[in-house]
Amino acid sequence: GAAGMGTLAILLGSASFSGGGTERRDEDAPRVSMMTWNVLARPFTKYNREFHRASGKLEEPSQTRERYTMAGQEIVQRGYDLVFLQECEAAFLQPEWNLAAAKLLLEYHVFRCPQDREDPGTAVLVKKQGRAVAAAVAPICLGGTDETGGWSKVATVVPVQAASAKFAAVSTHFTWDGAAEQRLHHASLIKDVVGDGSVVVAGDFNCEPGPSLDKLEASSFLG
Repeated sequence: GAAGMGTLAILLGSASFSGGGTERRDEDAPRVSMMTWNVLARPFTKYNREFHRASGKLEEPSQTRERYTMAGQEIVQRGYDLVFLQECEAAFLQPEWNLAAAKLLLEYHVFRCPQDREDPGTAVLVKKQGRAVAAAVAPICLGGTDETGGWSKVATVVPVQAASAKFAAVSTHFTWDGAAEQRLHHASLIKDVVGDGSVVVAGDFNCEPGPSLDKLEASSFLG
């Protein structure tokens, strides 16, 4: 998918959220800000050659550094309590590829789920001095198999608490419309973990508004 803001779906019980164009208010609950971003991992720029116009299939290293640094700076500047990332490879958090990486790691706890250590995956960033606190030291990682559409289609699940409100923060990268059954299976894996509790699901749904998204919502807990 293209880099940039992704789809944000919010399903919750008793917290107040802002960011990503979606908001729910509860005057007695803490206000938690959030954003979601598909940062477009360097290995996947082979699908965007017509746009990066580099000499090879992948964009030039300088282009990747510029994009990753811009994204890192934007995240730090906005300072949201929760950040949901997709196509987040290990390099995105390394100073040699992202000049804002050190600042990013200083400001946020990072919970990242790749299929393999260096691979692109999804991540939930929890601001260290923010209004939401991670209630676990490691994320729950779901997917990354043929059954969910491939190794890059992973969901990161982190239990979070904001004052008295508890919920699961989920960053997911679903597969495309042509593999709708795998996408639905991925959603069911998330449901199995979060149960009936409050949950925020954010990410790249690979699903345009319309019949495909309507079907996904109607057939899963996202509806």
